[in-house]
Amino acid sequence: MNVQNILSRIEATANEDAQALLTQARERALRLEEQTQLKIEEERLAAVEEAKARAADVAQRLKSEAALQTRKDDLADKRAVLEEAFAQALAKMNHLPEETARKHGLDLLLRIGQGDEEIIPSAQSSWCDENFIAQVNKAFAESGRMGGFALSKSPRDLPSGGFILKKRGMEQNCTYQALLALQRIELEQEVAARLFL
Repeated sequence: MNVQNILSRIEATANEDAQALLTQARERALRLEEQTQLKIEEERLAAVEEAKARAADVAQRLKSEAALQTRKDDLADKRAVLEEAFAQALAKMNHLPEETARKHGLDLLLRIGQGDEEIIPSAQSSWCDENFIAQVNKAFAESGRMGGFALSKSPRDLPSGGFILKKRGMEQNCTYQALLALQRIELEQEVAARLFL
């Protein structure tokens, strides 16, 4: 056999092998490219789904926060209305007619007084005078108790009408503001029910 023929055959085989390897490489590259594109598409779809889930979570959280803020604002508005209602109640109490104020003062002293306290009037309570003290002492005597209340010579500049009971250095605040504050917890529910239901 001739060397040229052998070389030609080797070259032809090498070319065939090279073509086969090239074809295999191209096919492999196409498969890798397809696999890569599939993986990219899967990852893109997964990212879109994750983004949708996050967006839904954020939307739900924002909705919950908005609902909570609305409830807080509503509660703040209701609290403001309640504050205004109690402020108006205190203002009305501070402007009670003298006879009504005397009656309330007498009823209060009959309930909580012991009969021997000093009454320190608010500078705003012109009804709390010697005549009132005499009326209180008389009502105590009529109820079978000793009435020995005394009017302080020094009224105080208190935040609202009413008085302070003083006995042995201890003072009990009986101003309208203090009495309203004591009743507020109980009254607040009733006032809220009337205002908001």
